[in-house]
Amino acid sequence: MKYTDSELNFIAEKTGCDCHLCHQPIKFDAYGDYSHPDGWEVDHVRPRSKKGHNGFSNLRVAHTHCNRKKGNRSNRYVRSKFGVKGMPASTSNRIWKGIAYTALGFGTIWLINEICKSRPEPKVTFN
Repeated sequence: MKYTDSELNFIAEKTGCDCHLCHQPIKFDAYGDYSHPDGWEVDHVRPRSKKGHNGFSNLRVAHTHCNRKKGNRSNRYVRSKFGVKGMPASTSNRIWKGIAYTALGFGTIWLINEICKSRPEPKVTFN
């Protein structure tokens, strides 16, 4: 099946341009290049041979060699062979997670500064 560049970008963004089977990065420009070590193709999560469809919800990026190893097996089975679980986070999720960690870091630094600020000594008077 032929895909436009915008469709390929959309499909690749779902996994942050990582192979959804081995979680290693793909080389976006190597789409369809079977001789490139990071070459990739579009994989059907549920194989067409098992009544999978061509909708975007069923499409992910996979290295050519990973997809060939997968055949029509389940993703869980193939990922277990690579020693990974689940699908890689999408690019937008990685960005939001990074923002959250950055905000958490700044919040922590602010809190420590507030706690450690020198406080004025209380005035003690004896009557």
